[in-house]
Amino acid sequence: MDKAASIQPIPTLEAAEEKTVLQLVVQLLKRWRDVHYADSTFPPISIVLTTLAADIYRGEPLLSQALLLVLEQIVERLNAVQAIGQRLKVPNPVHRQEDFSERWNENLRAYAEFDSGIRKFAAAWRAICLGPGRPDRELERLFGEVVNPALVKQAARLQEVRERGGLGIRESGRIVPVAAALTPMLRNTNHGKA
Repeated sequence: MDKAASIQPIPTLEAAEEKTVLQLVVQLLKRWRDVHYADSTFPPISIVLTTLAADIYRGEPLLSQALLLVLEQIVERLNAVQAIGQRLKVPNPVHRQEDFSERWNENLRAYAEFDSGIRKFAAAWRAICLGPGRPDRELERLFGEVVNPALVKQAARLQEVRERGGLGIRESGRIVPVAAALTPMLRNTNHGKA
């Protein structure tokens, strides 16, 4: 077979808005893993993170809620197996006899690092979701220095939509696209210096 015939083109990158909430949860889990375990030789493998997220996710519409649920459920599972003196197992959903996490059998340190790391991630994410103030520093600690530019870019996009009259407010006070809103959001008039 010709080598050139087997080479596949790189797929076009999808914007975050084009991805499902589950895809974004998995992406954040993997990004956290890459940052948290940067100096470790025992990062959790992608299939373990992906399988756990897919098994736990129940269709939450908000990324923050979905990630919180996934993290808290992983911690609950860790607590349940720890209570009976076992380790968390991540079976292949198609072939239940296959354990994606079997490498933890021979490497207890890798399992301990996963257990500790995911608990810290869950606690930090809960604080971000439920705490007051600006979470940018904590987000940067969890996901790396890409956070601040991403937040600035998101804020700029949101402001553009607001200036075009594309945002509104629901009764709950939540900002939503104008089509789903009870009241259109007023344009921002800045009277200070730019």
